[in-house]
Amino acid sequence: MPDELKRAQLAGAKVREEYIVHPDDGDLDWPRVIGLTRTIGDLEFGPRCGVIATPFFNEVELNASHKYLVVASDGLWDVLGPEEVAGRLQGSPAECIELMKELILERAGSVSDDLALVIKKLF
Repeated sequence: MPDELKRAQLAGAKVREEYIVHPDDGDLDWPRVIGLTRTIGDLEFGPRCGVIATPFFNEVELNASHKYLVVASDGLWDVLGPEEVAGRLQGSPAECIELMKELILERAGSVSDDLALVIKKLF
């Protein structure tokens, strides 16, 4: 995330507590903010504050040690880190999804963001 924030700042973003502030709201007490630097939505932020639609990806050669594939929105990643998610995956994908929902509710108290979550058992 620090590299992404630097990239956004170089593009003109104002950052407040790890959130990008809408470029028209910089001096407001309660500005519109976004916690993402890459999104296909949120068009009102756009490139003038470093929010882009270009995805970040990493290629990984899968092997037998990779048990699950998790594709999720920030509704999961804002609450649980990748290591914690990976360490909790056990059982069927449906059981894993139910556990992630329980952990989010336990940690955050409620779901305040949308949550898209797909878990696929690999090997």
